Amino acid sequence: MAEEKTPLIWKFEAGSSVFEPVVSEGVVYFGSENGELYALDINTGDIKWKKRIEHFDFYPVVSNGLLYFWEYGDNKSYKFCALEPVTGEEKWNFQTQYSGPFTVMADMVLAGRGFTNADNGADQSELVAINCNNGELKWKFIPDPYMYDDEFYQSRFSVSSKPMLSNETIYFGTSDNYLFALDNAAGEEKWNFSDDYAPHMEEAVFGKKVPCNSIYTAPIVEEGLVCFASGNLLYGIDIKTSNDFGFGDETWKYEAESTIKRTLAVSEGIVFFCSDNNILYAVGIKDGQEKWKSKFLGYISTPTVSMGMVYIGSDDKHLYGLDIKTGKEKLKFETGGIVSTPAVSKRVVYFGSDHHLYALQIPE
Repeated sequence: MAEEKTPLIWKFEAGSSVFEPVVSEGVVYFGSENGELYALDINTGDIKWKKRIEHFDFYPVVSNGLLYFWEYGDNKSYKFCALEPVTGEEKWNFQTQYSGPFTVMADMVLAGRGFTNADNGADQSELVAINCNNGELKWKFIPDPYMYDDEFYQSRFSVSSKPMLSNETIYFGTSDNYLFALDNAAGEEKWNFSDDYAPHMEEAVFGKKVPCNSIYTAPIVEEGLVCFASGNLLYGIDIKTSNDFGFGDETWKYEAESTIKRTLAVSEGIVFFCSDNNILYAVGIKDGQEKWKSKFLGYISTPTVSMGMVYIGSDDKHLYGLDIKTGKEKLKFETGGIVSTPAVSKRVVYFGSDHHLYALQIPE
């Protein structure tokens, strides 16, 4: 087993649980359970600014010179916020009834948001594109009704994964087990994919059985494939042939031992992901063949890949670093609590645990 020799550079006490950090331009940003958004100097851990946030929903992202996040307010509604990252000053916000997964690509924010249908009172969801510069709505997408048996089923549509933009095409997953591909400019559907032969789970809602398979993982695009997970299955979908036929064309799928719910990571042609039974997998993106897998004692976080290593946090109170080619453990650092998803920048790994944010030097 690897020796615990990684030096602690600094740690910052937040007073409550620390959420997933993000690093940009010499600053590490993170939210805490007690409603504070922090900006710390990456070299010293000193506070540059902090801002009171009523309630975080999804973790912050830095892109295009702004810091983005969802906030849940006192009026029981959500707003999508864009802050100036140097000062924490709000530049604009976008009000909505419910929040959803989001990402920032090119000059726009792509986000799921929910609303109550005024005609039937059902909670529904749509994908929206928001202008990064001013917070104005560019377009929105709701699937055509032909995909659903009736309005009840249409109301089950919900954006369940972070969207992904690649080569002017947006990919995202839904709560009813569909992967959509949209045109970036207008938000029009190119094609969709759902595995009719996958083991579908159902639940009873108001006396009806409805599908409850959800695509939680943000799709990734590599080697001409879009890769995503639904249930315990990881898929590779051919982008070119999917465009030709209007429906997603499955190239391969890999079956994990348990549900895949956290974000995928990819490096050097390998997809890394975690399952609910605490296994970290490494699978080739070209063919879906397993490279290696590693079992952990506690619940594990989303993997982060950097410089030939894959890092994960665990509720066994350790941060781990494994070789991406072999899965061999190269780093193990003990803390006093559950370890969050790490962020890596310039051979330093940042993560939350036991009400602190840690900064550790990665060994050569």
